[in-house]
Amino acid sequence: MSTGKTAATQMNSLSQIPTDQSVDVVSFKTQNDFSQGQLSEAANRKLAALFRSLGDEGRLRLCQSCFKGPRTVNELSEETGMSQSLTSHNLKQLREAGVLVSNRKGRNIFYSLRSELIEKLLEETADFSSGI
Repeated sequence: MSTGKTAATQMNSLSQIPTDQSVDVVSFKTQNDFSQGQLSEAANRKLAALFRSLGDEGRLRLCQSCFKGPRTVNELSEETGMSQSLTSHNLKQLREAGVLVSNRKGRNIFYSLRSELIEKLLEETADFSSGI
């Protein structure tokens, strides 16, 4: 997936997820912070918010559509079968949780997955859930 970011901004850990004006992502110092039980209360709240945002089938369908590349609200609404207002509401939640980013091009706003790390999280979680 290409989001128009340079190689310097490609992300490989949660501490490196770039933020935009609408997202306040808590920094995770290392991947070991979680496994060692060293996340702060604020970091735990952000992580819980991330998983809550992904805990809805409609929002997961929106994420799946964004795997194909940047999409407009109209495209996402058609692909998921949701109304435009519900699509917009869910997109806002995903954007606020740091899962999606939005970029305006002319009259359209395009939504895409924030990083390859989010893609990997979704893929790994889907793989995990298929074995349950």
